[in-house]
Amino acid sequence: MNAGKTTPLDPIRVVAQAATVKVEGIGWSPDGHSFSPAYPQSLPIHPGQSASLEVVGAGGLNQVDPAGFAISGSGLAFDPKTVQRGADSAGAPLVILQLTAHPDAPPGPHSLYVTHGDERAVLTGGIEVVAA
Repeated sequence: MNAGKTTPLDPIRVVAQAATVKVEGIGWSPDGHSFSPAYPQSLPIHPGQSASLEVVGAGGLNQVDPAGFAISGSGLAFDPKTVQRGADSAGAPLVILQLTAHPDAPPGPHSLYVTHGDERAVLTGGIEVVAA
């Protein structure tokens, strides 16, 4: 590189690969049995509340380690010991996680991250802490 001059670079090439982990929707249940779908709007949770979050997807969703599920921001947490796996009525894989909003959780949207190996799926703003 020389000061005041443009230095050409070789193009960056990325080999496209099909996603193996997909999040296609989420549902919500206060009792862990009867789920209400939420997509395309976000799921509301109040500070101090706990509920079951159902994540429906495709591909390797059932292979994601419990530690591969994360939520953005502060005030919300998953209990990895409560992970349940299965399939919906159409055969799509699903994962159920216990989600808790801390009593001091600040209001606002949160994103769901699902990480498996070097792949990450994100559902942006899918969960929202709402004021009591």
